[in-house]
Amino acid sequence: MTNITINGEFYSRVFGGSVPAPIWREYMEEFLADVPVEDFPPIPAGSSKYYVVPSTEVPGLLVEPLITVKQAEQLVYFAHLRPIVKEVPSLEPLGTILSQTPEAGARLSHNGEVFIEVSNGEPPTIPLPNLIGKTRTEANLEMAQLAAETEILVSLIPEFVVSDEDSWGKIISTLPPPGTEVGADDTVIIVIGRAPDG
Repeated sequence: MTNITINGEFYSRVFGGSVPAPIWREYMEEFLADVPVEDFPPIPAGSSKYYVVPSTEVPGLLVEPLITVKQAEQLVYFAHLRPIVKEVPSLEPLGTILSQTPEAGARLSHNGEVFIEVSNGEPPTIPLPNLIGKTRTEANLEMAQLAAETEILVSLIPEFVVSDEDSWGKIISTLPPPGTEVGADDTVIIVIGRAPDG
């Protein structure tokens, strides 16, 4: 409500707490002046069940045929839950639903959160570990273990250069350097030291 005059005082804007609430309080204080104070009656037995937040079953989003993100969000909303969508790198096409948490069939209280991971259409990458100082075998084992954890397989291509004896058989540099983001099927050149006679 705007531009109103009350008891000769002009108000450009009126909110519930600025004018109506004080009027109501003043009226009720006078109206109830002679009414004795009483406690609220005790809560009836069995009323606690009305304070329990209803639960619902989490819908399945990883279904065939594949559904869109919008359809997945609608399914979650219809179950009285809240979808939380996160885009992540993946080899799957853009918009493909990759995972959901909790899984289908779990029970959540109404307004609970369902986390949905969706492909952003960009291949996943990892920072290249520091392989300098390792042998070729050690480097291959480390990259194989990393591939098992991330599903990102990077090929190591050796090049040999004459070096100090301390570096014989060890990686002295990589191309690209450690920390560079690399993806599946990328190749990394590992420069390995060797003796002058090869």
